[in-house]
Amino acid sequence: MTNLSVSLYSPLTPKNVHGKEALLLQFILSELIYAKDSPEGGSSPAYLYPYHCFNEAGWLCKICEHARLLKPAFPDLEREATAFNEALGGQEKFLSQRSTLFSLLLPFLMSSKASETLLLFLLQHGVEIDKLARTDTLSDLLKKMQPKGHGTISQLLKKKYQARGFSALLPEIDRLLTSYE
Repeated sequence: MTNLSVSLYSPLTPKNVHGKEALLLQFILSELIYAKDSPEGGSSPAYLYPYHCFNEAGWLCKICEHARLLKPAFPDLEREATAFNEALGGQEKFLSQRSTLFSLLLPFLMSSKASETLLLFLLQHGVEIDKLARTDTLSDLLKKMQPKGHGTISQLLKKKYQARGFSALLPEIDRLLTSYE
């Protein structure tokens, strides 16, 4: 019999997650961030389409589905992926453990520290991440990711986004980084 895994919410699968690790982390972080405002279990607006008919499942089902992809996405962090998946519980338990879950994501974030899309996502959602993290602020996380400072992050982001043709983002990158110096 074939080992079949059905995905209702994630556009990623164990077969196509490689090279999209930072995107997976952004999906998980988005649901963690949104959960603080929606204890009813609703879903983040960005991920409703085309699955709006499953909205009652909400963020908890989505984050569990994304979390199952951590092992294939980060094979070197198998133990950490197991710990994250085990920390996910029922909705009530989950709401009380959001900061713990964020802490459990730190090794994955560190593994993806060169991803310009992840770094920009973190900068754009810094206020929400600071509320979610409780202990380590985004500024602390950025220092861990790039110990040489914000100049290194700025160079990395600008170089990669400019190479991809997104020069219009450069002033936004400067503005976002300035708020974390």
